[in-house]
Amino acid sequence: VTRSKVAEWAVLRFGGQLDEALALSINESFTFDGAPELRRGVRLSRVTQGCGSIFSSSAGVLANYEMSEEADRFGYFLSHNWSVSRWSKNFALCFAFNFHLALAMGIFLVIIVAVLTSL
Repeated sequence: VTRSKVAEWAVLRFGGQLDEALALSINESFTFDGAPELRRGVRLSRVTQGCGSIFSSSAGVLANYEMSEEADRFGYFLSHNWSVSRWSKNFALCFAFNFHLALAMGIFLVIIVAVLTSL
């Protein structure tokens, strides 16, 4: 087994002090070698659905698991803590992933309103 980018990052992050066996263990944790059915993800559109309602409870329920699907790769890895409100998390996700579109739409709407009010 060769070291993945994650394992290489871990070695660099800890100043080369990371043991090779631990680096390989980190690699296996992220690649789920031998258990690809555990490599699951949830689409961002589903996470932000219902204003981030998935963040309202830390209880692991079947409905949350059923939102996920097996994945070969991930575009992003999102992590969060439970001390932040679901509204803050949802706002942060919407801002981070939709900022340019929201800005363009906002400018477009300002122009439309300006034209309509000048008539």
